[in-house]
Amino acid sequence: MDGTLLQTLLPKVILTFSAALNTQLARDSILLSQDFWLLVSMLIVIPISFLRTLDALRFTSQIALATVAYLILVVVGWFILKGPDPNRGEIVLARFGKDTLSRFPVQVFAFTCAQNIFPIYNELSARSQQRMNIVILASIGSAAACYEILGVIGYLTFGSKVGSNIIAMYPPTSLVIAFGRLGIVLLVGLSYPLQLLPCRNCIHTLTRGLAGRIKEANQQAAAILTPSRRSGTASPARSIEEDETDPLMPLARYETAGSIRRGGDMTNKKFIFLTTMILAAGFLVAFSVDELEIGESDMKHVFPFLTL
Repeated sequence: MDGTLLQTLLPKVILTFSAALNTQLARDSILLSQDFWLLVSMLIVIPISFLRTLDALRFTSQIALATVAYLILVVVGWFILKGPDPNRGEIVLARFGKDTLSRFPVQVFAFTCAQNIFPIYNELSARSQQRMNIVILASIGSAAACYEILGVIGYLTFGSKVGSNIIAMYPPTSLVIAFGRLGIVLLVGLSYPLQLLPCRNCIHTLTRGLAGRIKEANQQAAAILTPSRRSGTASPARSIEEDETDPLMPLARYETAGSIRRGGDMTNKKFIFLTTMILAAGFLVAFSVDELEIGESDMKHVFPFLTL
């Protein structure tokens, strides 16, 4: 889906820069082609999607967080320097209508980051519940603060006419706004590897458990068919789950030279295979879908991952 968003947003960003720089682009310009920008985004997203840990993704997350900080500065600075929009809509303190409950899922997804909790815990330098609580409070708290600033200031600027994509409400003739729209693109694109990592780990866990149970069943069947083996002293093979003392932490004895050091017992071949399949499926969807709307709610879906 992020590929679809990127190919939809980037031509609009190019048009914004064109307007800000007073230049004209032909309608058939390659810079306005969605397929071109999808290929460009693939060249950027694919390499960082093969990074194996959240720690390796910290630099891309810092870039994305910098774009959020820039967006806040634009929204707040515009309100301080130029005040409310001349065509601002109605301002009300509170309102409960028929659409209020329909907005509740947006609030729920605004703080959805649970799928990365386990990898984050595994990569903490000193694992403890206290440190994990600090990480959770800091990430959720900072995300909530950013939401409130953008929501309140944006509403005071445009009133009831405010749109879901706050940066699109400002005049496209300013380079400041053009870079803000580019920041939204970076925010969306750099969040893709953070979404891919837990997806890959879940698929690995499911397939590993299935393969382990098949192997264990074959060993038990072989033991039944071979009576002499039952008289030995060897104990039945135990699964990884039975040997684990802390289900949140991967066991060191399964981390061989062909395994991911901080990613559990996934071999390099399986890591490359799963990552490739997920990327191929995602970009296949992007090639098939021409338009996917993005707004402030879409930023809420990815921001908690970056802060974590």
